[in-house]
Amino acid sequence: MEEYSQWQKNFKKASVMVANGSVLSGKINIKNYPRLSDLMRNSDEHYITLVGAKSGGSEEKTFIINKKYVVWLEAGPSMSEETSEGETIITDV
Repeated sequence: MEEYSQWQKNFKKASVMVANGSVLSGKINIKNYPRLSDLMRNSDEHYITLVGAKSGGSEEKTFIINKKYVVWLEAGPSMSEETSEGETIITDV
């Protein structure tokens, strides 16, 4: 079983439309995949977790979404920032 401390954190902003027509916007941990589309196609996991999500202006929530019910997914920029010295800082959620 995978240890929690070994999980890679690499959050990507995303908007997701699910089968009931709801559009959710938040952040998805794409882990060690280079792109969100790679996570969706190549991961054996059946669910994605959308954190810090808002739907219709509501408070931030966490949604666990079955990938079978994703109609479309739009990726935004990654949650990392580059400093003036060229260092990359990953924003921890």
